[in-house]
Amino acid sequence: MPIRAKLLTFLGATLLLCALGCQKEVHPSRAATPLAAIPTRPLIELFTAEPRTVIPGQLCYLRWSVAGTGNVQIDNDIGRLAAAGTRSIYPRATATFTLTASNATGTAQSAVTVAVSRPLPSVDILEGSPDARVDDLLKQLQDIHFDDRNEIRSEDRSVLDADVLLLKKLFTATPNSIVLLEGHSDDVEPSEYSLAVGDRRASIVKSALIELGMAEEKLQIVSYGKEYPLCTDGTQICSAQNRRVHFSRLP
Repeated sequence: MPIRAKLLTFLGATLLLCALGCQKEVHPSRAATPLAAIPTRPLIELFTAEPRTVIPGQLCYLRWSVAGTGNVQIDNDIGRLAAAGTRSIYPRATATFTLTASNATGTAQSAVTVAVSRPLPSVDILEGSPDARVDDLLKQLQDIHFDDRNEIRSEDRSVLDADVLLLKKLFTATPNSIVLLEGHSDDVEPSEYSLAVGDRRASIVKSALIELGMAEEKLQIVSYGKEYPLCTDGTQICSAQNRRVHFSRLP
C-alpha cells in the first residue's frame, strides 16, 4: 500500500477514535418526583346557630362547614355528619353544641350556644282597653312552621297546644274578637301557586284549632303567599322561616 494511502487510513482511524471517546454518556431523562402532600389538621370554616336565642320548642338551625376531613360530629345526640350541612333543632332549654372534626393529624373543635328564653308570661286578667288585651295576647302566639309538605309537623304540635290556651284566654277576655290566620310561603314557587300554598296552610291550622276546641266563627284565614317574607337572603334557613302561619287580629 502506498505511504500516502496508509497515512490517510491512519488519520481517519485516529479521528474516529477521538470522536467516539469524546461522546458523553447520555442518561435517560428522569421525571421529577412530586412531593407528597403534607396532611394538615381539619379546618372548621363555619359553625353557627340561627337564631341564637329562641323560645322553648322554636325552630333553630345549626350550620357548619369543615375542610380537610369527613369525620365530623356534633354532640347533644346529633352524631356524625357530612363535612358541610344544616340541621334543624327544637331546643327546649339553653344548650351548647360542640362540633368536633378530626383526621390523622389532629382534632379541631368549635362550640355554639343556643339560648332558650322563657315566653312572655300568660295573663289571666288583662288590664286596659279591649284592643290592648287582644294585642298583648297576640304577641304571645307562636307561628306554626311547615316543611315542604303541607301538614303540621310533630314538633309543632306542642306549639299549637300552647297557642290554643292563649286563644281561649283571648276570646274570654274579649268575646267579640276574631283572629286572622295568615298563610305564608317561601319564594320558590310562582306567585299564584304560593297563594294557594298559603291558603292551604292557613286552612290546615284552622282545622287543627277547631279540633282542639276553638270556635270556627272566631277564626278566619287569609293567604299572602310570598308577599310578606320574614327574610329575603335566599338561604334554606330563610325559606323555612317564611313557610308559616301567623296569627293577627282581624282589621
